[in-house]
Amino acid sequence: MNTVLALLVDLDKCIGCYNCLIGCHIWNKVAENDRVEIVILDPVKIDGLLKADCFPLMTHNCDLCYSKQKPLCIDFCPTQALISGDNKELVTLLNSGRRLIVAKADKQLTDLGKKG
Repeated sequence: MNTVLALLVDLDKCIGCYNCLIGCHIWNKVAENDRVEIVILDPVKIDGLLKADCFPLMTHNCDLCYSKQKPLCIDFCPTQALISGDNKELVTLLNSGRRLIVAKADKQLTDLGKKG
C-alpha cells in the first residue's frame, strides 16, 4: 500500500509533455482532466529567450495511486520531473533551493513543512 503523502515537480525538468496526464487517464480509466491538469505559466524572457514553466497539478480526485506502491504518473514522466518520498525527505528537498513545487500533498506534509 502507498505511503506517499505528496508529489513534487522539478520545474527545471518538466517539459509539459502531458505523459503524466495521459498515463493517468489510461491507467485509471478516468476522464482526461479528472486527476491531473497541466499548468503552463506565461513565458518570461531569460537571456534573450522566451521560457515558460509548466507542471502537472493533481486535482482533488487524485489519490496519488494509494493502492499502488507509488503514483503511476512518476513512471510515465520521461524526464523524471516527478518526485515522491517520505515527508522528511520531501521537506528537505523543498528547502534545498531547487525549483520545486508541490503538485499534491495531504495535510500531514503541509503541517510538517510549517514546523520545520
